Amino acid sequence: MKHGLKDKINKIASVIFMTLIAGLLLVAFVPEVTQNLFSYRSDVSNTLAARVNSDPIARSEVTFYIERAYGKLDEAYKTFAESQALRALIQRKLLVQVADQSGFLPTDDARVAEFADFLHKNYHSYLKGDEFDIDQLSQDLAKSGRYGLRTLSDLQNLYTQDYLAQKIKLSLEKSAIASDLEDLEDLRQQKTILSYKVVIFDNSAQQDLLKKREKNLRISDAEIQEKFKEKYLAKDKKATLDKNKREIIRDELLAAKKSKAKADLTNEIRELAKTSSLNQVASKFKLKVYSLENVPLSQSLEKAKPKEVATSLVALENSEIFRKKIFSEAVNTMIGPVESGGNTYFVNITERQFSKVPSAKDFMAMNKSFKDWASENGYEADTISAKVKDENQKIVEQAMLLKLEDDANITKYARPSEVEG
Repeated sequence: MKHGLKDKINKIASVIFMTLIAGLLLVAFVPEVTQNLFSYRSDVSNTLAARVNSDPIARSEVTFYIERAYGKLDEAYKTFAESQALRALIQRKLLVQVADQSGFLPTDDARVAEFADFLHKNYHSYLKGDEFDIDQLSQDLAKSGRYGLRTLSDLQNLYTQDYLAQKIKLSLEKSAIASDLEDLEDLRQQKTILSYKVVIFDNSAQQDLLKKREKNLRISDAEIQEKFKEKYLAKDKKATLDKNKREIIRDELLAAKKSKAKADLTNEIRELAKTSSLNQVASKFKLKVYSLENVPLSQSLEKAKPKEVATSLVALENSEIFRKKIFSEAVNTMIGPVESGGNTYFVNITERQFSKVPSAKDFMAMNKSFKDWASENGYEADTISAKVKDENQKIVEQAMLLKLEDDANITKYARPSEVEG
């Protein structure tokens, strides 16, 4: 994939995921819609994209959603964007259904007042002095019919979905809590500072090295003869080693040698790590040593890595070996090889600055609230607590959406052209 295309797809995914709850989603990446998450139907016209517990999602809604979030798209990005937008609309529909069932729908009078306020803020071109030209807006909607919005009722339904989804968001915000011990642990991680040196033997570099080694692989005639005896003569004493059999045998022997070369490289890396330093490993395989200085334990390595590091460090952070050894290994003792996510990492912890924040046991013995302790020690308790609440809220939101999707009856409809293809 070209770099520009990849960047654009990442941007689309980010924008769409930023628009989940009130027209804007809350996090930066939406997993691609998986084939086993929803049931699929193809016996419907191209007007319907999905049904969620019998409530329809029109294809025009998908188009409108993308237009609101991103604008017009080139054909190359359309399929990807549509799949992400539909996933977000399905989640949104589930939230709206929950909000409606939970009694968040305002009274008729309140709905009229709030919708009028919405029109004044978003369609101010129809304001004629102090009066709103509702008739002109109705006529313009009927003429254009963009994205299926042909009447004021269509527009009000769209607003109501925004309203209900926003109510769920506010409800989650109010219910999100952060205990004193959670706040304390978050502060401890902020004040525990680590410095690293990292060598990354990524999958691409390993493949390049393997290709160079594979060029030196040779298949001798003696090896072919031996394999011929084993594969053919053992079954048929009249068999002859013709050109076709020779090529088949040669390909099999070469594939076996390539597989062995890959296993040998893995073992070579592991054995080298037992007796070598980080710099020696880097020198052996012509790799760079990267420095990550003064990284709070609360910050991800992915965010802290130098700009020149293209390889993701998420797989390293998620590795059980790395998490276990980050505090158990002595400073400047190499951790690795850490084989994760198709890459191989080698890490030195070059410095540890331990937090002076008390342990949970010591804190509880003080018989103080976190807010009082933080104030006495120069920390902003409200800022720390708000951060923890926000993280807890996101966890609750994602868990709720997964639960709703799991329990819902969701049907996705393929376009007729897709079915015919």
